[in-house]
Amino acid sequence: MKTKTTRRIYIYILILCLLVFSIILFVSLNHAENDTIDDNLICQSAQRAVNYLRRLQHDNGQIILVNYKVFNVWETIQAARAISLWQNKTDLKRHPILQSALTFLKNSETSFGMVLHNSDHKNSYCIETSSEYIRLLAFLENRNTIEHGVAGKKASYMKSKQLPSGAWRIESSAIPEYLQRFPSVTGFALGALASTNTAPLDLDAALQYLKESQNEEGHWGIVWQYYGTPYYAMAPILEAMHYHNADSSFDAVINKAKNFLLASQRKDGSFSYKSEKNQNRPSVELETTLGLRSLLSCNAGCDDIGIKRGINWLLRNQRKDGSWNGGIFPLPNPRYKKKEDIFCTSQVLILLYEYLNIKDK
Repeated sequence: MKTKTTRRIYIYILILCLLVFSIILFVSLNHAENDTIDDNLICQSAQRAVNYLRRLQHDNGQIILVNYKVFNVWETIQAARAISLWQNKTDLKRHPILQSALTFLKNSETSFGMVLHNSDHKNSYCIETSSEYIRLLAFLENRNTIEHGVAGKKASYMKSKQLPSGAWRIESSAIPEYLQRFPSVTGFALGALASTNTAPLDLDAALQYLKESQNEEGHWGIVWQYYGTPYYAMAPILEAMHYHNADSSFDAVINKAKNFLLASQRKDGSFSYKSEKNQNRPSVELETTLGLRSLLSCNAGCDDIGIKRGINWLLRNQRKDGSWNGGIFPLPNPRYKKKEDIFCTSQVLILLYEYLNIKDK
């Protein structure tokens, strides 16, 4: 009797040991998957994403999904910038794609060189869209792809639009007055000026404005007109704060933002901050990308576990056509569905480029 009982105990112990071993093995493999990034896999992923964006270019140069013209300038800039960053790491024949896109964008300019999010209103412009346009042109100038001086001229005009408070207005008539000075606008403007080595009228006032605009949670606000996620404003603002933080004056602001980001990042590396119940929402992929871009500006290095897990999560969730799901632009009317796949895919490409660029330094 004792022998049978003893055998049963041994069997139970053996089963328990095997179970514990399996759990340990599963956890270790899961950590290995999240803690190691294959640079070759990043480049392969980027190639597929670049090809996806290339396939969406229309005869007039714009890069948009069919029937989604409303952001045709904004999305063409995002896609062209993402493609240009990777032109030396992929087999992209850059000139036909980029030159066609640049022609479309040139034709969308106002008389003083700014652009709106779409090409239908040629006398209007948007500081955020124009900022991204300036950064695209500045990068291409540095690569000797276009003539020099174009980006700087546009940046000088943007410099002149800084308000005495230090902020910039978005200027777009599509945005209500009470949101014209949403903090992301100033973050975008500072990024554009930095890309051309153009000093703002008052840098200290701009940075102080952003410092004072940070809320108790650590971010800069959430409204549907600005993609309905806190990470949208955080990405350009933190990039600007980090760039101008040589004397560590803004460590407290950056650390506060970092704490918020880490608290809202999920265990698998993704980000999601669903503060409003809205059928139209940015995707987890888009929020993750913007969250990771924000985190990179919070002194989170390439070896940071949050960065690695987030990038691996994105690589695993790339779709077969090379794109990433961007979700739906968060208009209050649930019947209107504007997909954000181009913006999301472009932002992932920018993130991956930034990651490798920081890692290689």
